[in-house]
This record gives sequence, C-alpha cells and structure tokens, in this order.
Amino acid sequence: MKEDYIPVKKYYSAHDYSQYLNMDEILRNAIHTIKPLESIFNRIGEIYINNFYTYYNVIWPILSEKSQQLNEKIENGLIERWETVTGYKFLKDRYYVVLFYAGKQGPSWNNLSFDKNSVFYNDEEECMLDMISYELGIHVLLPHLGELFNKYQQEISRIDVPDVYGNVAYNAFESLATFYNRKVLNRGTHDFYEGHDMDKFLAIYSEL
Repeated sequence: MKEDYIPVKKYYSAHDYSQYLNMDEILRNAIHTIKPLESIFNRIGEIYINNFYTYYNVIWPILSEKSQQLNEKIENGLIERWETVTGYKFLKDRYYVVLFYAGKQGPSWNNLSFDKNSVFYNDEEECMLDMISYELGIHVLLPHLGELFNKYQQEISRIDVPDVYGNVAYNAFESLATFYNRKVLNRGTHDFYEGHDMDKFLAIYSEL
C-alpha cells in the first residue's frame, strides 16, 4: 500500500508571511531608511532630466523601429485565438509589450499590469514573437485561475514524481501556458525555461 506522505525536501512552498509583519513598524523603519537617500533620489532625477533629449534622439528611434518590426510579424487574432483555445475571456481591450534599451542581462517579460509586459528590445526575434503570445496567454489565464494558483502555491503539492523539484504550482501554471501557446500558434515554441519541469507537465496535460 502506498504511503500518503508529503516529500518535504522535494518541493518549495511560497509561504505567506504577511501575518507575521507589523506594518506600522515597517513604515516607521522605511521612513528612517529613505530619508538619508533623498539626495541620491534627487541625483537620479537629474540624470533622467539631463539625458531626456539624448534618449529621445538616439534611443527612442531604435526602440520605435524594433516595435514596428515586431508589430508587422505578430500573428493576427492572437487574443481571439487564446480565448477560443482556453474558453476564457481576455479582460482588457489590448495587450502591450514595453521595450527597454538598457538591462540586457536583467529580467525580461515582467508583468507590469494585466495587459502589459516589459522586455529587453534586442532579444532573438523568433523567441520574442513566441513569448509575446505566451505572455498574452498568461494574462488570459491568470485572472481566471489566479485564485486556484495561489491556493496551491501556499501548499506543498502531494505529487510523488521522481526528479520534480521547485515550486510545483508555478511550474504547472507556466507549463500550462506553453501547452496552450503551442495550440494557439500550431507549432513548437520557444517560450519555456529550464527548470519548469515542462516535459512532465505537458505529458500530463496531453492526457487530460
């Protein structure tokens, strides 16, 4: 008979620590921390102001040209196709990608809102096009599955599969977006990261 146990060492659980936080104390400490940095914030503001015209004349044309190139190659009807494949409605009117010039080695595809992501402008174009559809799908799915996702992100999943590590709820959700993205684009895609255990989850979704 198989034992009913939770393999604690195999999984990471994103615990909500807010119940342990004293917000009044945090705010008091934040004021003391931020006040000495006022001169630094002012200096950062000066840098932005002093470089505005350089950005407008040098950087903006590069980003504008790249955005036009991407817009011409994005497949038509992506929102409608995601809605058809998933059965969920996209809750915004349009989806936006914000290109940034600096920070090549920094994080990309961060969610800025339910209809917007930021990304380094000069990633590989094929990957960017796949990721645009993928992140759109995330924004289609998340409002409808977010509560379920958050519930299981707070728990250590009862999954006894060898070599499955990490945040299981997160990996399952990201892999679900890849699973649907391949249906939306009707081909293999470049929209996944090593460590998401994608192959295992795609096999599960394919059998449902």
